[in-house]
Amino acid sequence: MRDRSTRSLLIARATTLLTFFVGLWLFFAPFAIGYQKIGAHWTEATTNSMWIGAGLVFFSGLTLILHGSFALRDAAQARIEAGGEDGGDQTERS
Repeated sequence: MRDRSTRSLLIARATTLLTFFVGLWLFFAPFAIGYQKIGAHWTEATTNSMWIGAGLVFFSGLTLILHGSFALRDAAQARIEAGGEDGGDQTERS
């Protein structure tokens, strides 16, 4: 069961990371491809691409940050449950 949940977690991380990079591409594509000239008024395609890209970057970035923070929280909780905050080393140092 654990292998299946680990595999699902890896797929979810990869999908979120891919979505983040697709959002970056959509945001910068009008200038990289050249259908938006620098200094010209923005076309509707540029505006659409940048808003969609910014939304994808924002929400996938937020998902990655939250996932990382929850993973750190769970790791800290597991360490505390395993033997204290110092990792289980109960000897006194002088």
